[in-house]
Amino acid sequence: MISLFRLGWNIGWSNFIRLNNPYKLTFAITSKCNLRCKTCGIWQENSNNELTLDEIKNAFSKTKFPWVNLTGGEPFLHDKLYEIAKIFRKNGFMLSFITNGTIPNSSKVLKKIAELKFPKLVAGVSIDGPKELHDSIRGLPTFDKAISTYKKFRKIKGVGSYIGYTISEFNYGRINETFKAIKSEIPSFKLKEMHFNIAWENDNYLKNMGKMDFNKNAIIQDIKFVLKNKKMYGVIGTMERIFLKFAIKFVKTGKSPLPCKALTSSIFVNPKGTVYPCTGWNHPIGNLKKNSLKIIWKNATSEHKLAKKNKCPQCWTPCEAYQTIYGNLTNLSLIK
Repeated sequence: MISLFRLGWNIGWSNFIRLNNPYKLTFAITSKCNLRCKTCGIWQENSNNELTLDEIKNAFSKTKFPWVNLTGGEPFLHDKLYEIAKIFRKNGFMLSFITNGTIPNSSKVLKKIAELKFPKLVAGVSIDGPKELHDSIRGLPTFDKAISTYKKFRKIKGVGSYIGYTISEFNYGRINETFKAIKSEIPSFKLKEMHFNIAWENDNYLKNMGKMDFNKNAIIQDIKFVLKNKKMYGVIGTMERIFLKFAIKFVKTGKSPLPCKALTSSIFVNPKGTVYPCTGWNHPIGNLKKNSLKIIWKNATSEHKLAKKNKCPQCWTPCEAYQTIYGNLTNLSLIK
C-alpha cells in the first residue's frame, strides 16, 4: 500500500514539478541476446564490463523506484535476474519485463520472482506474427517456444502476462492473423492480452539506425484496427487507448504529441551503468560506476529543460510514453 501511495504521489506531482528522484526506472540489465531480430541491433553489442550484482546493489538499493522496467537484450539470459528483482522489491510497487520466450528456465525464474510478492508484476512475451513470419523476423525458429513460455507465464499466480506485438514493415496488416495463430494454440486467448508498440530507430538503445522502412499509412491502419477491435477499459485500458491515439499523431508528425517527462519522472540506464534521459536519446548524463544516481539526476537540469520542450530525437514508445501521459493529466485539452 505504501509503495502504491508513493507511486500515485509521484505521478501527481510530476504534472507540476521535476521530482527529486525518478519514480520510473528503465534498466537494460544485459545486452546479451540469443536471437537476431530484424528490428533490433542490441544483439551486436559487446556485453563486456556490464554492471555486476554488487554494483547494481550499490547503485539502486538506496533509491526508491515504485516502477521498474527491466529489459535487455534478453533479460532472462542474466543469471542474476531474481537477485536483481529482489533489490527493487523493498520499495517497489510494479516490476515489468518482456522476453523473447526462448529461455528454457524463464518460467521457473519468473515463478520465483512472483514469490517476492510485488503488488504488480507484469511479464510479456514477444510475438510479431504467425509462425513463419515471426520466425523470419526473429532470425530463428522461435514461435513454438514463445507460445510454450506464454502458456507457462499465464499459469503463474501473481503475474500479469501479455503478448507484446511490435508493428513494423515486416508485419503490416498481420495483427488479426497473428491473433488467430496464437488462439489456435491457446483457445482461451483474447485480443486484450496483446499489447502493441511501433518499431522505431535509435542509436542509443536499439542500435538499429537505418534498418527500418516506415510506411505511415500501414502503421496507422494497424493502430486503427486495434482501437476498433480491442476492448480497453479501466485505468490500464484507458491509458493504452490514449497511447494508441497519440501514436497515430506521432506517426503523422514524427514529433512527440505531449511534453516529455524524461528527467522529470523517469530515467534509462544501460547494462554498463551509463545513464541517459530515456531510451531514445543518445546523450549520456553520467555513469553509475563513477557517480550516484542522485548526483547524476541533480546535475541533469539542462537536459531536463530540453526534454521538457521536446528538444530531443522524439519518440512515442511505451518505455517513455506512459509516464509522459501520466505527467500531463492536468492538461485535459491534450488528453482527448
